[in-house]
Amino acid sequence: MNIGQIRYFVAVYQAGSFSKAAKDQFITVQAVSKSIADLENELGRPLFERKSRGVAPTPFGDLLFHKAQETLASFDQLQKIAFAPEKETPPSLRLALCAPDFANNAQTRANIAMLLSSRIGAPVDVSLSSGYDGLSMMREGKVDALITVGRLDTPFTECVSALSSPTAVSVPSDHPLASRKTVTLDDLADYPVIVDPDLDFFNESILATYVKRGVRSERFTPKTKEDMLEHFMKRQGYAFSVAHEALADSKLGNAIIPIDPADAVEIPICLVTLKGVDNPLCKKALASFAGKAPL
Repeated sequence: MNIGQIRYFVAVYQAGSFSKAAKDQFITVQAVSKSIADLENELGRPLFERKSRGVAPTPFGDLLFHKAQETLASFDQLQKIAFAPEKETPPSLRLALCAPDFANNAQTRANIAMLLSSRIGAPVDVSLSSGYDGLSMMREGKVDALITVGRLDTPFTECVSALSSPTAVSVPSDHPLASRKTVTLDDLADYPVIVDPDLDFFNESILATYVKRGVRSERFTPKTKEDMLEHFMKRQGYAFSVAHEALADSKLGNAIIPIDPADAVEIPICLVTLKGVDNPLCKKALASFAGKAPL
């Protein structure tokens, strides 16, 4: 018994004749007749009584018909599912946030993705990357754009300020400045500032911005993460940051202290794309922030 025989059996039952069933199924009468005969031989019982004008189902044919009809409907539904064209994966916006591995970065990235997704009406994925790695991924087509803290200007990229953020410093919780509500550049002059070579040499970072404004701190470039932590904790170093308490890390034991308004500058949060690449979702993302308040 196969699905073709079931289909022709149902067609003959509904049509009341082999010739009409054949016409409905776009096959020859001989093919329908042979299929029904093969099915009857296999089942060992007749399904129809042959009459001068068509056929009539036997009691066994009546019994078989209802289940055959259900089976055929299920098979047709299965075919629709199996051969339905695959739905295209909705386009998504892939971003790399160029930032150090800060506390709660997974939640921060999820928040950015959720906010942007709601504004542009498409899925958004935000990964964390160094500046140079992010740029390489963008050139290789692995991400659509970069989010940078501070402007990035290269011959092959376009940089648009999407938002801005107030600035701060991150210091150990036992740092002499940790209890201050704000700090000035003069306050910071006696303490070494940590340089992140993957970011501070990459774009117009917060440190690069404040160097232009006359920060006098000794600059220290750590070679390893352990080297950076030792310098940060034991030598009372500090690092520039955006002014968000979420960046305070209880495990690291650091505090986020805003820059005094007299010295403070807002740092642009930028969307960086490759020149000549027309990405509608990037345009939507930028448009969604037009006229919005700073972060």
